[in-house]
Parts: sequence; structure tokens; C-alpha cells
Amino acid sequence: MSPEAIPEVSVVIAYYKAAQWLPSQLDALAHQVNPPTFEVIIADNEGSTELPTVIADFRSILDIRIINATDRKGCGAARNRGVDHAHGNLIAFCDADDIVGPQWIRSLTDVLQARDVLATGPLRLDRINSEVVWRTTMGTTAGEPRDLPILQYPFTYLGYLPFAYGANIAMKRALFLNMSGFDETFVRGDEDVDLSWRAIESGIVLELAPSAVLDYRQRSTAAGVWRQRRNYARAQVDMWERSRLLDRPVNGMSLRWTLTETAKLIPRGLRAMSEGQAQRYSFAAHAGDVIGNLQGQWEQRVRPRLTARLPNLHRRPVQ
Repeated sequence: MSPEAIPEVSVVIAYYKAAQWLPSQLDALAHQVNPPTFEVIIADNEGSTELPTVIADFRSILDIRIINATDRKGCGAARNRGVDHAHGNLIAFCDADDIVGPQWIRSLTDVLQARDVLATGPLRLDRINSEVVWRTTMGTTAGEPRDLPILQYPFTYLGYLPFAYGANIAMKRALFLNMSGFDETFVRGDEDVDLSWRAIESGIVLELAPSAVLDYRQRSTAAGVWRQRRNYARAQVDMWERSRLLDRPVNGMSLRWTLTETAKLIPRGLRAMSEGQAQRYSFAAHAGDVIGNLQGQWEQRVRPRLTARLPNLHRRPVQ
């Protein structure tokens, strides 16, 4: 590739079973306002046979290509493979099922050109999600006044540091490679938390690009949000345990609270089943949080301790 043909930015999209949504994301990328030169890399983590057809209409209006990222499952691994094939000095990550705003690339690029930072933008929740969905995400009840748009900004996680969502994050390629990219052992979530925290701990500032707004798609069904929140909760316990071993001052994790909340799920669930869609969706999200936390604590705390004790129990002499 000649120097004049090298794009300034590589947009990396981790892809997995998102054929129905990807065209909207690509259309948004094709209509960016005053962007620098950029390429789009679809890191196929599915091994999709339909993906070439899905992107066919965009080959004439985007510098776009598909790369194979099936060697290891997970969006962190897919994003890493995408960067391996990137030509740009700046890397911007977005997801296949979201929709970037018209100034997304320009806004992130302006921040990165000024400083060596970890750049991110707000997530907009109300445009492509129903009110039930965004209210559940934001923890607000029906009828509670909220001004539009509903934007979610980076927030402090586990009482330690803020993080940038992997669906809306950008950084210099050299910095990404110096940090060894995303930790591919995070397969259920929190790979973006890990990357953000490692960057901040190394002295890199997390900086908001206010115009880099992205419509963030949430799970629209009770079953979908239950599965997602369960996975996220398990990942959160994993992050908590890893952070505890690294002496990070993260918040405590209460097994007693988890067991108490688990016991409440049956009566709460029965009430939700007899109520409306909003209550059922909200219950599914809460149940996913609780059950995922319970599974995570079993995997990270209880089972390892039992396993460590069992050999000693077997060696006790018979009285």
C-alpha cells in the first residue's frame, strides 16, 4: 500500500451473528461528517457465510474488508485480530449492532490528535431502544421524568475507576499494541473495563469526546436481557477477583447479599409474571444480575476454596 493510500483511522468491528443490524452501522459509517480517511475492518468471530453478501452494497462507498477472527471466541479476541490487520495509526472500535453518530470518527480523531489518550463518547439509549429497555438500563421507574436524549457516560466501576465501553472507544495503534490489546481471557464481558483500567493505571487519561455519540442497542426481550446480564455479572465477579489479587481497592463482594437476593427471586418473579411487560423485563434483568453474581461467586470464591480443602479432608486419618 502506497503512503498516500494509508488511512488515518482503522474502524474495527467485532462481528458475531449480527447480520440484521450491521447494514445500519455501515450506513452510518458511510455518512460520517468531515471524517479523516478511514477503513472498516469486520473481524468475523462467527465464521459467517452470509457476511460477504451483507456488506456487498457497501464495498463501493467504504474501504471495507472482512478478516477471519474465528481462532478464539470473544469480542476482545476479534478486536485484537482486527487491529492485527489495521493500516491506520488510530484505531476506533464499534460494534456491529449499534449505530455511530454522524460526527463519531471526526470527534474521536480530534481528541486523539491533540493528546495521547483513551477516547470515548456517550452512549445514547433512547433512540433505538424502547422506553422499557432504557429505563431498566438507567434504573429509573415508569413515569419518572427524564430529559431526552438519554445518554450514558463513563462511570466508576466496582468503586475503583471509570471505563470506556468497548463499543465506543479509540486510541493510537501504538498505544494499543504496547498494552498488548484486549485480554482475551475475558470472554463474557469486562474486557473493556480491563483495558481501560490498565491504560489509566499506566498514566493514560480517559477523555470524553462529547460529539462521538453512539446509539447503543440493548437486548429487547426478557430472555435476551437475562442472558446478557447474567454473563456480565459473572464477568464482574471475575474482574473483582482479579483486581483483589492485584491489590486494587475495589468494593467488596458480599456472598450473603447474593444468597439473600437469590431467595427473593421466586416470589418476585411470580409477581412480575402477573404484571406488565416492563415489570417482566425489569425482573429478568435483575434476575440475571443476581444469578450471574451467584455463579461468579461460586466459580471464583466458593469452589476454589472447597477444592483446596478437599485433598486435606481425604488425608485425615480414620478415627
